[in-house]
Amino acid sequence: MGQTGLGSIDTLDAALLSAGFFETAPIRFEFWLLAAGPAFLLQGSLVFVAFLVGTLVARKGGLAASLKPELMKKFALWGLTLGLAMQLLSGYLFVANEQSETYSLSMYLLSVSLNFLTAPLMSAGIIGGLWLLSQRMKLSLLVAAGRHSLSIYLGQSVVFSTLFSAWGFGLFQELNYLAVVAIAALTWLVLALLAQLNLKYRSRGPMEALLSNFSRKFERKS
Repeated sequence: MGQTGLGSIDTLDAALLSAGFFETAPIRFEFWLLAAGPAFLLQGSLVFVAFLVGTLVARKGGLAASLKPELMKKFALWGLTLGLAMQLLSGYLFVANEQSETYSLSMYLLSVSLNFLTAPLMSAGIIGGLWLLSQRMKLSLLVAAGRHSLSIYLGQSVVFSTLFSAWGFGLFQELNYLAVVAIAALTWLVLALLAQLNLKYRSRGPMEALLSNFSRKFERKS
């Protein structure tokens, strides 16, 4: 496996292949401690800007209040053609470089830069594409998943840890990329279906309810 500038990644890989749950915990902590700085520099500002944009849109009444059909069609057209093509190229360069016997830092930086630069275009394409689909059919599954975003996120972590860790089924580095993508898609689908079922009895997911109840305690004190 190629080096990405973090020396502990090989140690983490080895731990995931053979170590138990409690043995991998400090190694994971060390890895994320080292990765926190670069991750913040690369993603922190983008996430913060996305948060501000989302807050502004919500205050304006949401996307539904200001959507323009022609704009959504342009989003879908350019995002799902040029944006998707650039993202696929970025992914190919990254994977090919990681699997190459002669790892190239320049190729790694190129693939990551291309990914970050074209991600907004791809995101616009997804938004536009989902809007076009919503005009033709009900997207109740996506709505349910959106209302259970935290529960599904944590649920995926539990499923993937169990499947790929050595203390679980030990599938880490045992499957090809296509199989991993299929497992990821199937896991999301199952969790989204469970979320849709949950909405028949409750208005939100379990983790969303827990977070909401926790935040209300601070509102009462203020």
